[in-house]
Amino acid sequence: MVAGRIRIAASVCPDDAGEATRALEIMKTIRDTAPSGCAVEGIFFTHGGAFGQRAVDEGFSLQSVTPSHGRRGVPPGPATDRDQLHR
Repeated sequence: MVAGRIRIAASVCPDDAGEATRALEIMKTIRDTAPSGCAVEGIFFTHGGAFGQRAVDEGFSLQSVTPSHGRRGVPPGPATDRDQLHR
């Protein structure tokens, strides 16, 4: 039996479904394929967002970081609409 621990940290934009889902799936795969007896801890660093609860529901933890931002690290304001950010 292998004993040990793997700790994974991800810092993604939780409002970006692609980034958040990808990081979550990577963490789940590592957890599911870890050697027997090896504990896997997944931590999401978050500024807040729509997908944080999904990580918690999957058994991972959230670590709040500051300052709190809107999408893609841009402070909340009138220009946080994704279409406006990429023009």
